[in-house]
Amino acid sequence: MIGTIYFKKTGLYFRSAKRFRKIDPPISFCLHHPPKFEKGFTVQNLMKIFKEYESDVNLIFLANTRGFELNPFYDEMIIPIIK
Repeated sequence: MIGTIYFKKTGLYFRSAKRFRKIDPPISFCLHHPPKFEKGFTVQNLMKIFKEYESDVNLIFLANTRGFELNPFYDEMIIPIIK
C-alpha cells in the first residue's frame, strides 16, 4: 500500500520507511490515493510533473476531455507574459 502521494516541486513521491521515493511511471496506480502538496507548490510545478508523466496523463486527458491532449495546456504555460 502506498498511502499518501506527495506532490513536490521535483516530482511525485510516496513515503516509505521515513524516506521519500520518487514514483516511476505508470502513475495510474496513484489515482486513488490522497495527495499532499509541498508548500509553495504552483500550477507550473504541476504541469512540469504532468509533462514528466505525459503518456499516462494524456490517456487520462483523452478519456475525460473527449480527445484533448496535455500538450496545448503545457504549451500555454510556457508562453512568456508580455507586459
